Amino acid sequence: MKPRKTRTEITKNITLISLSAAFLAVCSYISVPFLSGISFTLQLFAVFFTAGALDLKKSLSALLLYISAGVIGLPVFSSFRSGISVLLGPTGGYIIAFIPSVIIIGLSVRLFGKKTSVLVLSMLSSLAVCYIFGTFWFLSVYEAGGSPIGLTAVLSVCVLPYVLPDAAKIALAVYLCRRFEKFTDSL
Repeated sequence: MKPRKTRTEITKNITLISLSAAFLAVCSYISVPFLSGISFTLQLFAVFFTAGALDLKKSLSALLLYISAGVIGLPVFSSFRSGISVLLGPTGGYIIAFIPSVIIIGLSVRLFGKKTSVLVLSMLSSLAVCYIFGTFWFLSVYEAGGSPIGLTAVLSVCVLPYVLPDAAKIALAVYLCRRFEKFTDSL
């Protein structure tokens, strides 16, 4: 039987999860529009860093809190958007894909430790899942709306312009996870 958590531990966890959700929101606000109409944000960096720095339960809770805040109307998504319409829109699949991304990173760290190679490979794998799920979601939404669009067109708008910036986000997240490992492991 696990020992009960003290009030201090519970308060610390709630605070950490809330601050992590706020960090996701702030990183979503840092937005640079691309010609494609989809913004380049630090949202994915925040997902990678949170998942790599915290344990699976806390990072998943923070992400779900962030998504829930956006769904109920708080402007936490990129470009200060909110509502279920964002998740159901063309780019909503990328946000929804953050959930398996966090799970992939969290499970990898739990099983193999917080080594640089584990962080890099798990973040690359989670990025691939995000690209795949988000791209097919984008395709589905456009086709459901009566606007057929080809896979090549979607990839050229939604994936290719972001590969290098997303690789840089992974590098920064891995660096910060390793740099702050002593601090974050005690959380």
